[in-house]
Amino acid sequence: MHTRRHFFKTVLGLGLGASGIGLAREVRPKLRVGVLASSGAKGFLAALEGAGGERVELLPGRLGTTPGSAMREASGLLASKVAVLVVLGDGLEDTLRPLAERYAVPVLLSEVGVLMPRGVSSSPFIFKNSLRQWQAEWALGAWSAEHRGRTAVVVTGLLEAGYDLPYAFRAGFEAGGGQVLATLVSDGSTGKHDFRAVVAQIRDLNPATVHLLGSSREGLEFARYYPNLSVSGFGVGQLPPALTGAFCATTAPAGDGLETLGRWAATWLKAAEKPDSRGLLLALHDAVRTEPIYLSRVQGSVRVKLALLPEPPAHHPALLSLVAHPRSGWTNLYPNV
Repeated sequence: MHTRRHFFKTVLGLGLGASGIGLAREVRPKLRVGVLASSGAKGFLAALEGAGGERVELLPGRLGTTPGSAMREASGLLASKVAVLVVLGDGLEDTLRPLAERYAVPVLLSEVGVLMPRGVSSSPFIFKNSLRQWQAEWALGAWSAEHRGRTAVVVTGLLEAGYDLPYAFRAGFEAGGGQVLATLVSDGSTGKHDFRAVVAQIRDLNPATVHLLGSSREGLEFARYYPNLSVSGFGVGQLPPALTGAFCATTAPAGDGLETLGRWAATWLKAAEKPDSRGLLLALHDAVRTEPIYLSRVQGSVRVKLALLPEPPAHHPALLSLVAHPRSGWTNLYPNV
């Protein structure tokens, strides 16, 4: 209640209520929306453009691969008087909060959710639109320990190894009473996957289950060598046939993760440009929703929902320990690397 009261005081104090945006009967200009995403995020951009509508004008920028490049591009778009800024990339909340507050412009962060929380401060101008993949990995780990056996090996691509998804699965698996015997990287710095050595190590360890983390089609092809595994619920593009039967956990079981993020962001923009909106920030605030985590199973190129999975505990020691320590791993923006 206190948080909601503070939000409304901030909105009204900044003059961003109905009087600040304009009355419903007024003829209003198009909603100018800055968009920062990598050129490779075609599903995200297509979904955003397709659902934008006639009253929304999208102004694209080049995101780059680092927080510094994102800040520079965001500064340029905000200075050009956009009404909303949409950004695809994880770990940018701290970087973009000062800019959002300086320009008094709402920023919609579309995230895969590969980074676990580290005490980030909230802001009435920051709105997060996330696949919540670390929560899904945790939930799948806890479910796997109970339903697929008490020992596991995690296989990850080099890219995913530098973010928090392997740790999230391990924390969930251990919280469920299991033990992760090893975390193995399937590709080197060249990006070429050689699964033979990984398969040999798995045979020596003889785990009850294997969990695969990967966003590329090449990395997911590991399923050809080790069937009946669980897999990260986030994948770019069409899933390889070898994944059929694999278990996963995701908030977006119906399709490609980036395309889903684009649709969600477009839904927020539609709420923001409605003529009867009480104000831009209030319209965005009312559109916020948290998608549940589904246990799913891959069938062909789709994920079929099986059941809801419990959320990770809010105060688990594995989460609290992250706040007290600096993050190690890749600093490049995911999935824009």
